[in-house]
Amino acid sequence: IQEQTLKNISQEIHDNVGQVLSLAKLNLATSQSLHDEKVTASQQLVSKAIQDLRDLSRSLDTDYVAQMGLLRSVEYELEMIQKTGTLQTKLNVEGSVYKFDRQKELILFRIVQEILHNIIKHAGATAVAVQFIYTDDVLKLIVTDDGKGFDLSPLNEENNSSFGLGIRNMHNRAK
Repeated sequence: IQEQTLKNISQEIHDNVGQVLSLAKLNLATSQSLHDEKVTASQQLVSKAIQDLRDLSRSLDTDYVAQMGLLRSVEYELEMIQKTGTLQTKLNVEGSVYKFDRQKELILFRIVQEILHNIIKHAGATAVAVQFIYTDDVLKLIVTDDGKGFDLSPLNEENNSSFGLGIRNMHNRAK
């Protein structure tokens, strides 16, 4: 249900908001003859908003994630974060890359997405690194940052309400 909701949101962003911004950009382009700095600045802002919405729409669309694969999807998320200038990102891949079934790749991607979101929101970090270590029978997915960190040990207790929904969701997805 959650993935279908994200897919619907992705389509709405693309079809509705993206269309309105594209029309606004076209209107600004036809006003370019005014050579007004505000028009030029507005046109650049609208172009950036369109690209940001495309990026967001792609990351929410489960079909796009399945098509790109786990590794490329994570790489794309890191590229988007890098572009913001808030965090330095690094991706490291060891071993021979192999694919999992669509559902497992999507679960792993959503976990990484939530980790990255939490790092941005809570860690106070300046750098994040994602490492994929492929062996014959195991994939190790390691995400590290230089932020303040937190204690995960209460997560395995029965009442783990001290954590937010995102961490509990990641824990449940991983199980």
